[in-house]
Amino acid sequence: MSIRLLASRTNFLASISKATSQPALRCYATKKYTPHHQWISLDKRVGTVGITNHAQEALGEVSVVLLPEVGMETEIDGEMGYIESVKANCDIYSPVSGKVTAINGILTDEPGLVNESPEKEGWLYKLEVAEEADAEIANLMDAEAYHEFCISKEEENKSF
Repeated sequence: MSIRLLASRTNFLASISKATSQPALRCYATKKYTPHHQWISLDKRVGTVGITNHAQEALGEVSVVLLPEVGMETEIDGEMGYIESVKANCDIYSPVSGKVTAINGILTDEPGLVNESPEKEGWLYKLEVAEEADAEIANLMDAEAYHEFCISKEEENKSF
């Protein structure tokens, strides 16, 4: 495809976007959040799972990350491993049903990567999302709902 053709398509898409006030291009990946302070970034039927920045801040310096085995099948909220830190230990749960296809092996030697980049390079594992997990995905929070969830939890803790 020529640069001119690509540029003309880009201008056309931009004009459609302005005319409809809707973005002309949609991102295939969708990020959702759980009440366990984990995220899943979905790209078609593949989900990449990690903990949120909020969670890593609460945990403090991460010292150990135990991840699931590739091939492990799980249901929603199934235990997938744990994270140890200087402040606390926390279990890792599956945000949706599926089968583990990859783990972030770097975390074995560099668990602090979870603190440095919890929502990018510090991802935990990937899974092939089960076909029946569509309803589970629909029940997860978007970024705005997760932010409000965190605020409400902070308010609850202040009231005690």
